[in-house]
Amino acid sequence: MNSNTTAERKQKMREKIWKKMKKKKIERFPYAWGRIPNFKGAEHAAEKVAELEEFQNAYTIFVAPDSPQRRVRELVLVRKKLLVMPTPRLKSGFLVVTPITGKERKASSIKGAFTYGERFSVEEIPAVDFVVQGAVAVDCTGGRLGKGGGYGDREIAVLQEHGKMSSALIAVTVHDVQVVKELPQDEWDFTADIIVTPTRVIDLYVEREAVPKKKEAVSKYMSYVLRHHPPETMMKNGFLPLDDLLRLVQKKYDVDIKFIQSIVKSDEKERFQIRNNKIRAIYGHSVPVLIPLPEADIDILYHGTTEKAAHHILKEGLQSKGRQKVHLSPTVKVAVEVGKRKCKNPVVLQINVRKASKEGVPIEKASDLVYVADFILCTG
Repeated sequence: MNSNTTAERKQKMREKIWKKMKKKKIERFPYAWGRIPNFKGAEHAAEKVAELEEFQNAYTIFVAPDSPQRRVRELVLVRKKLLVMPTPRLKSGFLVVTPITGKERKASSIKGAFTYGERFSVEEIPAVDFVVQGAVAVDCTGGRLGKGGGYGDREIAVLQEHGKMSSALIAVTVHDVQVVKELPQDEWDFTADIIVTPTRVIDLYVEREAVPKKKEAVSKYMSYVLRHHPPETMMKNGFLPLDDLLRLVQKKYDVDIKFIQSIVKSDEKERFQIRNNKIRAIYGHSVPVLIPLPEADIDILYHGTTEKAAHHILKEGLQSKGRQKVHLSPTVKVAVEVGKRKCKNPVVLQINVRKASKEGVPIEKASDLVYVADFILCTG
């Protein structure tokens, strides 16, 4: 039997956290072992949750029924918001609690929620705007570890399956010692967007959103350097030492070599190529480069452009302007997307690859989405 299964590694981590909380006297009644642990400072974490923009902008808020989240539930009601709370193990569905002045503290307990709230099935509850869960541990990427019953994951899954939290972010309140570097995870485990402790707020959602934007900005600057303004160390075949590009990029962005490599690896447009610690742009150059490319492997290509430019092309042919090559697309859809960079309703021209070849105009494949030629004749 494999002694290193995900389930076993999860349990070891749970026990490590429970023991640590007991040793450091962080746990509070009903204590940590076997539970989503209540902890000293849970109220401070709850207050920080209530300060979040996501909490303030929400009206219907889903909060776990565990002890460390009680103050969060109370603040939902104090702020005159609608509280949705799962019954233990979802045996009785969900409780929806409407704010009652003076009863917020009582209604925030499990017993009080049954008294002052109403039971509903998942189909009947309103869509939630924000979610607050507990955890035994969370990691720096938002991975969450529950007490082992799978109830927290099931609660989120049920909400998602029934369209009750389409855009709601998930916050988790824990003590600082419950935040670890990495957790073992299964595919069904949900990921937290915000981690809130008594001392800090870790906004993973903002970080996740920022990475794609940063990659896009760095990618554009890489294209600018490699296609249009290369340093003197760039070779005739377009390759530039990777370290040289990194130094240039680092003047504008805080990145390392792995960040640049990840851009190249994940680039759907296949704009770049890394070989022997050198990098180049494969197409799109305004400076002269010699890059051997394979012949086009399809018979028909397309070019998306403006209506005005299309009339000009039909008279004088398609010529590169500002670049070394004319760019063509493999499908009408891709050509439309390219054309929309220039106008709202682009015109799509069709290019016969075999005919162009017979006329002495070779067309080459730069990537799955981009084909290039020196020019395209218009012969009617």
